Amino acid sequence: MGETDAKYILSLNESSTVGIAAGYALITGKPSKGQLPTTTGDIYNLLLNHDTILLLGDKIDTFTWHDRESVPPQLKIIQISPAAEQLGFDWPVDMAVVGDLGATLDALARVLKVDVNQTPAADVAPDIAALDAQYPDSGPTASNAQILQILKRLDRDTHICTEGSSEDDIVEDMAGKLGFRNCHWPARGGGLGWAMPLATGLAFGTGKHAVCFVGDGGSLFSIHTLWTAAAQKIPVIHFYFVNDEYRALKDLWVGFLGGDVETTKFVGMDFNDPPIDVAGIASGFGAKTLHIGSLADVDTVLDEALAHQGPTFVTIKRER
Repeated sequence: MGETDAKYILSLNESSTVGIAAGYALITGKPSKGQLPTTTGDIYNLLLNHDTILLLGDKIDTFTWHDRESVPPQLKIIQISPAAEQLGFDWPVDMAVVGDLGATLDALARVLKVDVNQTPAADVAPDIAALDAQYPDSGPTASNAQILQILKRLDRDTHICTEGSSEDDIVEDMAGKLGFRNCHWPARGGGLGWAMPLATGLAFGTGKHAVCFVGDGGSLFSIHTLWTAAAQKIPVIHFYFVNDEYRALKDLWVGFLGGDVETTKFVGMDFNDPPIDVAGIASGFGAKTLHIGSLADVDTVLDEALAHQGPTFVTIKRER
């Protein structure tokens, strides 16, 4: 494979912060970078245009099958992971390396005679106007603007976790464009109930507010983590999306079988009769409970949450 005409893709997950800067020492040509898509067909279409993929703490997912297998036949796969069990887990790889991502990339960069101590390029300022236009405070998904305002207000070093709700793509898109540096997105193909305890642990370990975005369905796996945060006075903020349904499961269902959410008859995926008083549940576990009903509420609610040394549970009503 020629050094000048080779095409590579660099795939990163949330554990690859160090690799984002050092990874370019290993790339020639015009690379791509970012997480892989979530369905096998989309992964295939992206990788089809590349010769080699370098997986840093990530893996090729085959859980959400759609259209075709994930990997084109010509693709060479190099995977570096600190967890041996992740190497070649979903797909065979051509080279597997067990090791700390930062240390491995640093060593490779030195072999390639790259100055790893050079000052990194300045962060590109986010295009706030474009984000505001993409997520307006009007129309059928006006509450998206509330999520955006929350993220605008947070320090970019804040640890952010998502559970796997139907809002994940929105939060991840906003956080990426705003330049957040400590993002913890859910594993593709499974992982239930991890985000609320993870955010609590991050807040406990750093002594700073961590933020979790979770849906009303996903929260039911681990909402009791609020009691631990209350007992230990851990400063964690949970933004809780209320749509009275397992919307992520509905989206997954129609994604596999076709149709649309509005006309498909679902069984056991709605919980609005009777409605769940989740704020009452959160309060019972010792959390401060707040509600964002409009864009005008965001700053006041966030100020109160950031001032609280303990868990804060903020409900946001989402459009169904």
